[in-house]
Amino acid sequence: MMFPIYLDAALQKQLEAFARNQGKGIDQIVNDILKNQLQLLTSLNPSKRPNATLQRPSRARRKPKSQRRPRAARG
Repeated sequence: MMFPIYLDAALQKQLEAFARNQGKGIDQIVNDILKNQLQLLTSLNPSKRPNATLQRPSRARRKPKSQRRPRAARG
């Protein structure tokens, strides 16, 4: 899904110049910046990772039955 992003005029000029120097479109530059920023944010705060398709969720591994503690009896 694509949607428009509205940039500050000064920021847009800087990004356009940067994109030209890199031989890329401004859309590629903005996407690269956002992906890198998201990776940085999630690495700094791993407990609040978004449920996104960028990263594959890890599965919690259960202990074998022989290593589990017995359940308390219900009364």
